[in-house]
Amino acid sequence: MYIAIVFILCILASSLIMYIGSLKDTINRQIRSYCSPRHVPNGVFEIEEVPRTLNGKKLEVPIKKILMGVPPEQAVNRGSMSNPQSLEFFIEMSKKYPQ
Repeated sequence: MYIAIVFILCILASSLIMYIGSLKDTINRQIRSYCSPRHVPNGVFEIEEVPRTLNGKKLEVPIKKILMGVPPEQAVNRGSMSNPQSLEFFIEMSKKYPQ
């Protein structure tokens, strides 16, 4: 049986950081009421920045691979990234939530 784990990743404005707890509750409540309880994410996480290529494109597929357990060195070439340090959050997350 396949069990999906759903995350929401947010980059917060500095003025909202103190409200992250209530913001998570609001996001979950809105999704539950406007969509369905099964769409409520397993977690809402704040990230510093979105991993991007040197051209500015988001690295969605490599991040998905890392979260699914593919070793980072096989999922993405850090030399082609403008912000390789942004991968560390996702590498740590893949250890906390193994697939």
